This record gives sequence, C-alpha cells and structure tokens, in this order.
Amino acid sequence: MSFKENLLKKLEIDRLTQKVLSSVGPVGSLKKVDKAAMTRLLATAGYQEKKERDLVLFYKEDRPGKARILVLDNELPLYLTTIDDVVMRKSPTVKEIISIRNAIKIMNDADVVLSRREESVQAIQKECVETLNLSFTRHDLDEIEQEGADALKAWDSDGVVQSISLFAELLGYRPPPGEFKMTDLFMRGAIVEAPDHSILFGPAVVYDPLKNDLKLMTKPFSAEREDSRPVATGPADGKSASRQGADVFLYLKESIKIK
Repeated sequence: MSFKENLLKKLEIDRLTQKVLSSVGPVGSLKKVDKAAMTRLLATAGYQEKKERDLVLFYKEDRPGKARILVLDNELPLYLTTIDDVVMRKSPTVKEIISIRNAIKIMNDADVVLSRREESVQAIQKECVETLNLSFTRHDLDEIEQEGADALKAWDSDGVVQSISLFAELLGYRPPPGEFKMTDLFMRGAIVEAPDHSILFGPAVVYDPLKNDLKLMTKPFSAEREDSRPVATGPADGKSASRQGADVFLYLKESIKIK
C-alpha cells in the first residue's frame, strides 16, 4: 500500500479503537462491548477466529506452543497460553472443575492473562498499527497537498476533509475541545495548556463544507476569552485567518519535518 493508504488505514484503526473504548462500561456494568468493531481490529492485527464451546476466540501465534488469545466478551481478556487452556478456564466442564489443579487455574488466571478491557483494546490497536509502513517522503506530502487543493477547487468537501485529516494526523492536531465543537464546521488543531491552565486551541484549521471555506489561524485562541470566540465561530472572517484556501495545505505540508 502507498503511504496515503497506510495513513488512512491508521485513521480507521484509531476510529475503531475509540468506538470500542467508548463501548467498554465500568466493571460489572451491563453495557455491551462493540464486538463488530473489535472484530475488525482483530482481523487487521492478523488474528484468526475460532469458536469453542460457548466462547468466541481470536488467536495469533506468539511463540512455539503459545498464542495470544482474546476472548470476545465484555471483559476482553487477552491471554498468552493455549486455546485449550483458555477454554478450560473460561468455560470449564464439570469433569474439569473437579480437578483441584484446574480449579486453581479457573479461579486465578494471573499467570496467563496479559490484559483486560481498555488495556486489551489498546494492545490490539498497537498490533494493528505495527502492520503499517508509515514512513514517508516529501513526494508523499506533495501528493496530499495537491489532492487537497484539487478537492477544494472542485467543492469536494470529502476530499478536503480527508487531506486535512491526513496532515492533522502527522502534525498531532486533534478535534477541538468541547467549547469549540460545532456540527457544521470541521476543525483540527493543536491543543495546549496555557500558563494559567486554560486550554488553548491552535494553530487550527477551520473548514466550512457548506461554503467550501478553508481558513487557518496560527495564533492559539481560548474559549474563555470573548475576543477569541468569533475566531472559532466565524471562519468567513478573513481578518482572523493567517492562511486561506489552498494555501492552508501548503502551510500544513511545510510544518511537517521529514526525518
């Protein structure tokens, strides 16, 4: 796959990860894990599915005689052992339970469990990302810039958002904090804490898909300052913008350092 394809794949991995994490409830809650999203993550990481007794397992060989095995339930336990061992611990038969040795294993899996719940999701996310080649050249960045500029010219809002998202991933830009979230604008920027502990947002890209209006503000702004709020809510105000139009993509590209 090309660098762009790999980076888009990483964005999808991160999206699925957040979807699963948001579905993991507190210990003992009745909230159901998003198994469909988790299954997609496991497939990306190279895990194979296997059903044993009443369990849905995903496994991948880790070393001779042992595998990384995730049980697809609300606890999402991730083990390093054998499938037979996991099945015995998680869904034992009466014959298995009456063995004292087995009973001890069933009651305490600390010797084989690697993680549970959120930690398991993050471990699988890491394995997914490790399958990708995310090295890039200046030519790769040039392509993303050009595609963004072409999409803006063609009023292709999906293409504009995609190019912004790709550059944002490379720059560590994130969606705006709660104070700046607006349903009609697509925003990505740096989030930093000011000396007074207030949260600043910027440099920030603001795109209005309805007006096909793209602006960039290089000066961070705060939700707590009255003079900052018009910047966050009014991308059509050219006086507030440091860059406009396709020039925003050039700025983003030039902000990325090639290692």
